[in-house]
Amino acid sequence: MRECEGVYAGAMTRIRFDDGGIEVDAAIIAEGLRIAPEHVPAEMQAGQITARCERGIDEHAGTHRLSFFRGNRRFRVTVDDAGNVLRRSTLTTADPPADTVAPPPPSSRPIGQQGSPYEPA
Repeated sequence: MRECEGVYAGAMTRIRFDDGGIEVDAAIIAEGLRIAPEHVPAEMQAGQITARCERGIDEHAGTHRLSFFRGNRRFRVTVDDAGNVLRRSTLTTADPPADTVAPPPPSSRPIGQQGSPYEPA
């Protein structure tokens, strides 16, 4: 993931936008998913951690919502164009079905409908 730099929650970890991609420090993802930072790269490569990036529209223009999924846990962080954290949340749901590694992406409803202020980035 990778245009601007930002600081996460006052720490020296970063969320940066560069060349059309988003770069998120593994420590940010690890804290949100409550795992060790050194496990993040391998779990992402294995598909155990999946991610989704959405760009704000209308009154949310200039923001990005980054969601990370691992098992029954979702970590979501909303940042501005400079990478500054605006909101963050972690949600733990009931256990996922045994035959899935990570939950499927959020609802397949058209972005921008049913109250969603974000579209895929």
